[in-house]
Amino acid sequence: MRSKGLDPYAYEWNKTHGANQLQDIYRDLGNGEEKNSENDHVSVAGRIVARRAFGKLAFLTLRDDSGTIQVFFCTFCCFLYVHGNC
Repeated sequence: MRSKGLDPYAYEWNKTHGANQLQDIYRDLGNGEEKNSENDHVSVAGRIVARRAFGKLAFLTLRDDSGTIQVFFCTFCCFLYVHGNC
């Protein structure tokens, strides 16, 4: 990473939303419903407190100073799904 001019131990992260903010913004989404607009691209930071992997799927529980969210990763697509109320 250093050879490419990147710091492997970055000390700054531009977080756009907290866990509770994301829960408030997406509270009205139904199960399986998605949004994909420019406003839906967010940057979060926190501690991963749980990880559950199932083949090409992974669920992470991320906790920050405002709350907890569940993040869903899918290796065969480019989306990141966020579910609150963990």
